Amino acid sequence: MKISSFAKTRKIKPFSFTPRYYNQEKEEFQQRYADIEAKINGTTSSSPSLTGFKDKWKQKKNTSNFEKKSNIRLAIIMASLFALCYWVLFS
Repeated sequence: MKISSFAKTRKIKPFSFTPRYYNQEKEEFQQRYADIEAKINGTTSSSPSLTGFKDKWKQKKNTSNFEKKSNIRLAIIMASLFALCYWVLFS
């Protein structure tokens, strides 16, 4: 074993970091520009629109038919247990 290997320190790793800034107005302007340009050219824009994401989010947020049935079933079970407890305690 070499003693000198314990005394050596690692070299500092260099890195390059370029900060990014988000400009909402610029993003909206670019989206509108791309949409208008696509309408003029008769093609569809390749970038997904923000409204599409919002619509998908709202669709997933809505309760499904299964969840509604599950809630009704839970309410019926709780009511029957409450009635059973009331009948056992006060009769």
